[in-house]
Amino acid sequence: MRKTQEINRSAQAILQKHLETNQHEARKNNAIVYGIEEKEEMTALNQVKDLMKNYCFQHSDAQPDRQPKSAIRLRTSGPVDPNRPRPIKVEFTSEASKWEFIKRANASLRSLNVFVKPDESKEKREEQYALRQRIRDLKHSPDTDGEYRIRSLKIQKKDPVSGKEK
Repeated sequence: MRKTQEINRSAQAILQKHLETNQHEARKNNAIVYGIEEKEEMTALNQVKDLMKNYCFQHSDAQPDRQPKSAIRLRTSGPVDPNRPRPIKVEFTSEASKWEFIKRANASLRSLNVFVKPDESKEKREEQYALRQRIRDLKHSPDTDGEYRIRSLKIQKKDPVSGKEK
């Protein structure tokens, strides 16, 4: 009986690892765009392409490998807020084109309150949320001072003079 339970636990661990790997592979070329107003007359893919053409890649040639393969509006888990647009999941042909889009979009769209993040699992998002809450608590604590940031899922204190980590 114990031998069977050990085999079952081992099989579950292998299956869990396999599922995590598959999920990572499925998400590695995806980005999530927040803050683009919903327009009934335009598809999400056309809205993203228009955004890329007008703000992110306007001074460079439109290369087909940079173009997104697909884009869809995501559903929200809670009640739909008409004042808050649903995020768009964008799939790119490669991980490099995804990261180039994320960097350019976050640099050029900040004034429009549009930002882009990589597509991550729920567990990783929850872990990052907990770290952001910890930084918020550190900032409001009288025992600590300075600026903090998250790097590689760890909280680092920035040096006030150089802005680099200590």
